Amino acid sequence: MDYNKAKNNILNKQSKIYAGEFYSINSKRAKGHKGRINKVRKDGKIEATIVTHGPYTRNRKNIRLIENPQLGKSEQAFVVTEKEVVTRKNIGKKQNDMKVRNPIDKSIMRKIDTKK
Repeated sequence: MDYNKAKNNILNKQSKIYAGEFYSINSKRAKGHKGRINKVRKDGKIEATIVTHGPYTRNRKNIRLIENPQLGKSEQAFVVTEKEVVTRKNIGKKQNDMKVRNPIDKSIMRKIDTKK
């Protein structure tokens, strides 16, 4: 087996995207915000809940979180009230330093996840 061919195959494989984890979302609407993946649908689309620092997004009021999901940050964080539907190419780097720890914030995120 050719060593270079095997090396290229390993480098070209896409990493798996898991629900419940935070990734950088690089779509036209999200523009580099962090988002928690809700669901990877069978048609290849990915649903995400966007976390931002602004109280308004696209002229709609965001929901304020009690605790910032990014470790070590004291800025106020908000959740966009609509799910963002993106493709696999819009998903960026995994954000290991982000986690929703507050139970009230978890219930807020869950409500947005279950919205139609």
